[in-house]
Amino acid sequence: MQRRKFLIGSAGAVATAAFGSLAYTEATVNRSANVSVVTDDDANAALLFDAQLGTSINADGQLVVDGLSNLNGGGDAYATPDGTFVFGDSASPSTTYAFSMTNQLASSRAFDVAINNLAPSGADLVMTFYDGTGSQIGQADSATDATGMTLSAGSAAYCVLEVVTDVDTTAITGDIVISAA
Repeated sequence: MQRRKFLIGSAGAVATAAFGSLAYTEATVNRSANVSVVTDDDANAALLFDAQLGTSINADGQLVVDGLSNLNGGGDAYATPDGTFVFGDSASPSTTYAFSMTNQLASSRAFDVAINNLAPSGADLVMTFYDGTGSQIGQADSATDATGMTLSAGSAAYCVLEVVTDVDTTAITGDIVISAA
């Protein structure tokens, strides 16, 4: 009888050891990946942004309106409820602008700018873009996109920004989408 208990116990231990040894600590799985490497001339966009009058570009790449505007006729130059505030000067946009974007590629690219998801509903942004000679090359607001703004290699578009605030003190939020052709 003792021998039978020993054999049954030994068989159970061997079975447990056999199942325990099926575990593994390393596995290799093959997956495919496509990585395109292109020269700068073949890239869709390489823009360098420069903030100036009353604006900044934060660490996340967001444009932040955070300072004084060029308020014609005096008065409060900070953005307050129910007002229109201009950042930059359309008479000399290449020297006094809210921000600029420079084409860093070695070839020309056409850019489109759209303003989406603007809130609150009574607010608006008007972005007017100028080339280095001061000629207007595009304008975007919450209803209209700026399309086909061509920047040659190394050239910049200078933005004069008009902010129209709502009657309340709600911060204006939205998405500025810049795409390249």
